[in-house]
Amino acid sequence: MTTRIDLIDQCLVMNGMDPLGTESAPGADTHIACFSRATELILSCHPWNCNSFLRSLNRKEAAPDPPHWQYAFELPTELIGAPRAFYESKNCRQPTRHYQLFGQREVQSDHCELWCRGPWNVEPTYWPGYLREVIMLLVRSELALSTREDRVLRDNLRADAIGAGTTLMQGGLLAQARALDDMAKPSPVIAEYDNPLIAARTGGR
Repeated sequence: MTTRIDLIDQCLVMNGMDPLGTESAPGADTHIACFSRATELILSCHPWNCNSFLRSLNRKEAAPDPPHWQYAFELPTELIGAPRAFYESKNCRQPTRHYQLFGQREVQSDHCELWCRGPWNVEPTYWPGYLREVIMLLVRSELALSTREDRVLRDNLRADAIGAGTTLMQGGLLAQARALDDMAKPSPVIAEYDNPLIAARTGGR
C-alpha cells in the first residue's frame, strides 16, 4: 500500500535529498505541509474518477441562526475544495440551486434532505498512475524551494506539472492526466452526429 511518506521520500530522492523514512523524522512537518498543499490543489481541481463521491449530508438539529433558510447541514470533513453539486433527492439526477454555503463546513437550504457531490481526500494508494505522477511533480517543486531554495528548479518542475503563464492549471502533465481520466467518463451528449451504423439499420430515416 502506497503511503504519504513513501511518496514524499521518492520526491526527496528525485530532488537529490535524503529520504525521511518516517513522519516523525526531523523536518517532516515541512515536507508533509508541501505534500498536503500539492495534493489538495490537484485533487480538487478536476472531477477525478478516483475521488468524486456522493454523500448524504447530516442535518443539524437546531434551526439556522439567523434563519436564512429552514435547515442547516454539515459538510463532511473529507471534502476538499468546493462542492460540485447539491441534490434534494436521493436519485441525484437534477442539481438544486436552493442552498447557500456558510463558512467552510455548513450549507443551508429549505430542502429537508440534501446530498452533496464533490472531491474527497482519498489515500494515495487509490490514485491512478497518471494522477500520482502529477502530484509528485508538484510536490517535488514545493520541496525544491523549501529544502534547496532552488527557485529555478521549483519553477521548472511546477511548469512541467501544471503549466505556466497562460496555460497555468491547463497545461503540463495535468492536461494529459485530465484527458486520460475523462476517457473513463460517459459522454453527456447522445447522438450529436450522424451514425452510419444506425442509419444503415433504419434506412437513413
